[in-house]
Amino acid sequence: MHTGIFASLEEVLGFYDDVTDRDGEDRNLNVSREQLDPLLRRLRGVDDDDEDLLAFLDALSDDTFDRTIPARVPSGLAVGGSIR
Repeated sequence: MHTGIFASLEEVLGFYDDVTDRDGEDRNLNVSREQLDPLLRRLRGVDDDDEDLLAFLDALSDDTFDRTIPARVPSGLAVGGSIR
């Protein structure tokens, strides 16, 4: 994730599957369920072998994505940034 701790999408989904486990067991002894983000606590159906979800997430990181920076955009705003 942000720190690079997980090497694959399956590991990330496994993390969310563990965090949102409903068995009442706290996955991190330093953080109670009540301290988790409310959106995370409501997350349902995350599974580290969900093929449809993995395919969708993998599509978001397509290496063939066109990274060309346009000369102008329809809004007329200045074009900038560093896309690598």
